[in-house]
Formats: sequence, C-alpha cells, structure tokens
Amino acid sequence: MIYSIGFKQKTGQMYEYNGQKYMYVDEENGVFLKELCGEYPSRWDCRSVSYMHPIFDYALRNLLENRKGYEYFSNGKFSSLEEIQIILNELIERCEAFPDAVMEVDW
Repeated sequence: MIYSIGFKQKTGQMYEYNGQKYMYVDEENGVFLKELCGEYPSRWDCRSVSYMHPIFDYALRNLLENRKGYEYFSNGKFSSLEEIQIILNELIERCEAFPDAVMEVDW
C-alpha cells in the first residue's frame, strides 16, 4: 500500500511543494507513522493542517528523544529511523508552508 499525501487549498486545488503535489509513503513507513502519530496516514484525510501540525511536531520530538525505543522498527522489517525522520520533517515543512490547507490522503 502506498499513501499519497497532499495539501489541498479551500478551493480544492492541490498545493505544490518543490514541484510535487503529493508525497508518497510506503506501507512500512505508514506502520512507523502509526506508531509515532497514533494512527495510520489514511485517517489524516480531510484533516486541517492546524490539527495535524502539532501531532507531527510531537512525533518528531518523540522520535529524536527516544531513538533507542524505536530501534526495533529499523530491524529490516520497517523503515529506518533516518527515513521516518525525513518524512516527518517534510510533513512539518508542508504544514508550515500551507497553514490553511486540508490534508488529502489517498491509499
């Protein structure tokens, strides 16, 4: 399963970030995001950025402060800690770039 995560304007148009409308997260990263954020990315669909931004901030802080606690995710079954950190940073950057957006998630 691949999650396509985009940020939508109130007019229904998708914002572009560095020429991309969507960022893509594979199933393994989706499982890791569920562990950090409390739910799978599919549940983020139609949520406001103002709601999700603090969740992403907390997840990144939690990951950085408790790296040892999440090492079991990088045992070859799931993504690496570095990879999930990049994804969270990208989500946070997009939240900051489009503070009035609504998330669109296809899976």
